[in-house]
Amino acid sequence: CYFICFYLDGSLSYIKGDYADLVQCTEPLPPTVIANSVTSTSISVQIESSDGNDLDSSSLEQKVGTSGSYSEVSTTMVSTLTGLSPGTEYYYRATLTANSLPSNYSEEVGACTYPDTPSFIDASSTCTDTTATVTWTALSTSFTGYKVRMIGDPEGWIDKLTSTSHQFTGLDPIKGYSFQLKSYYNCTPTS
Repeated sequence: CYFICFYLDGSLSYIKGDYADLVQCTEPLPPTVIANSVTSTSISVQIESSDGNDLDSSSLEQKVGTSGSYSEVSTTMVSTLTGLSPGTEYYYRATLTANSLPSNYSEEVGACTYPDTPSFIDASSTCTDTTATVTWTALSTSFTGYKVRMIGDPEGWIDKLTSTSHQFTGLDPIKGYSFQLKSYYNCTPTS
């Protein structure tokens, strides 16, 4: 679109001097979307403009998984989206509007919420003098596996566990042991 600015001497009867300065209105460039600060139930998303236009508005859209449908979830440049499902892939895209003209969509950006944290059932009743079997409740949400470790063990995390128990061996019957457990989700968004 073009706006034509006329210089008038107070009357509409004639135009004097250079009668038109053209000002071009262009649609804004597509924005950049950044997804960060992920928890098991929230993702913070920021829309960045790489354009010098004064913006009228923004629109952030979200879909669940690669085959979901987009719907608008925010009209602000920075949003923390809550109430999301643990261990789930989400995808985002955005548009900007300047001078009543919408931009093209941003590139799609994906992020994954963390899976739930499993809870221990028991570690003490399944001990012998030299072994301890740690058991926990299976998760019902999306996850890839579990990681468990004996705190202070130089071996670190034992991961890629898909069962709900792990036996530690070679323990000293005089020492006390503590264990830590977490779940993980190998999520690689396709964007």
